[in-house]
Amino acid sequence: MNNRFYKQILCISIGALLILAGCVYTPIKGVSEKRTIDATYLSFWYKRQIIPAFSNYQLKTKEMLQAAYALKDTEEGAEREAAMGHLKELYKEAFLSLQDVIIFDHAIFHSGVSGVYELAGTSQVNKTLVKSAIENGRFSSSEIIQELEEGLNQPNATGFAAMDYMLYSGEIPLDAACIQYICTVCEVINHYAKAAESYYVENENAFVSNNDFSARGSLCVLINTLMKQYEVYIRTLKVGIPIGIYGAAIVQKKTAPQAVEGYYCGKGLSTQLLHRSILALKNFYNGVPYNESMPLPANSFRRFMEEQLAVSGKGDNGLINLFGKTLDVLEGETGNLNHDDIAVLVNTPDGMERLKEIYGELQKVVGLLKAKLIVELNLTVTYTDGEEGD
Repeated sequence: MNNRFYKQILCISIGALLILAGCVYTPIKGVSEKRTIDATYLSFWYKRQIIPAFSNYQLKTKEMLQAAYALKDTEEGAEREAAMGHLKELYKEAFLSLQDVIIFDHAIFHSGVSGVYELAGTSQVNKTLVKSAIENGRFSSSEIIQELEEGLNQPNATGFAAMDYMLYSGEIPLDAACIQYICTVCEVINHYAKAAESYYVENENAFVSNNDFSARGSLCVLINTLMKQYEVYIRTLKVGIPIGIYGAAIVQKKTAPQAVEGYYCGKGLSTQLLHRSILALKNFYNGVPYNESMPLPANSFRRFMEEQLAVSGKGDNGLINLFGKTLDVLEGETGNLNHDDIAVLVNTPDGMERLKEIYGELQKVVGLLKAKLIVELNLTVTYTDGEEGD
């Protein structure tokens, strides 16, 4: 009697545990019992969104370099004017394509200290170094790259800020020496673009296979890179510094329009760069393959987050919808700047108000990424940006 009773209790207990286990864990595409990420997601992000962005940037910098060589080989007159106009257009195209890689731009150079965007030297040119290089005939790109590697030169004298200054400022005569240095700068930019593309292509298998949620897992590295690059090179560099705001609370004494990207070019290039960078983030979130218009929601980061929230029992999608809505607002507000230049907008009361509103939305994204997304995914924040109030 007692043995039969205990056996019945044991069977009931085992049955209850099996039912409970079935309720607690339901396998879905996004996770597994070992807390890993389905390779479908990682492969899509890497092969359809990340690598194509770097490949396109490399292509655009190559075209810019070829246009610089063509300019050097033309004679004075109408032919040179046409070649100069072509180079200027390709400079803008390359600069715009650079925005597509910001959020994926992991620090892979200089022992993992610098990324492509930092080495592209996009903001506030170092005029002294540019003029010195031209005057002293410092035209060896390999020497400049070595100096950058050793910290003996500065990207804002060898990147897009230098190109902007030489092509548009009118402060330097576009003579043979200047054009030669333009070629050199284009070589440096293309060098890092090619190196980055090669790195990402070679590391595809490692990215897809490193599929856990640890601090060294591909997801954690990707999200930390996205957050850091967004804060530093989109929120702060493109809007915060020009209008005099850092983080959530630190305010400068004055604005810094001279720090605007594409400052000498003007004509709304700075707002186009801002808009393009926001669109790149939105497309990644919604699962739009690079250089395509239609999203593939099943493989998107948004769908991945939905599945994670479902597993954690927080599947009301409030965070998902709020993040998507904030990106929609940012895309609209930056697009509505109508190619007004940020350096001009900061000097008018109405323009400053519009930029402050945009900064507020940019800051919302930071809060959602740090306070919500990282927490819900149970990931580790592996970087600090040194800005108070975030």
